[in-house]
Amino acid sequence: MYKISVDLVSAVEDFYPGLSLKEIETIAKDIHDSWDYSSIYDELVEQLEVVADNNGINLDGKDGIEQIEKPKVSALLDPPIRPREYTPENDPFGGH
Repeated sequence: MYKISVDLVSAVEDFYPGLSLKEIETIAKDIHDSWDYSSIYDELVEQLEVVADNNGINLDGKDGIEQIEKPKVSALLDPPIRPREYTPENDPFGGH
């Protein structure tokens, strides 16, 4: 229903009307063959979020990606430090 498209031959010709048809087609083909479409999607998602926000449309949780709840992890603490019981054999001060 809503579609954005660009006729590359017409666009090249609009920008550089002095080019020959062969030059226009060479440039248009090369652009077509090497175009990185991810930039279009980056711009689209940015616009989508702005428009949704401006129209009060909440997008949270509607992206089709199931959120997996992370398990709560309690910190494991080192066992409590217990005072060492010294005997004359293991006392570093020799029992004094």
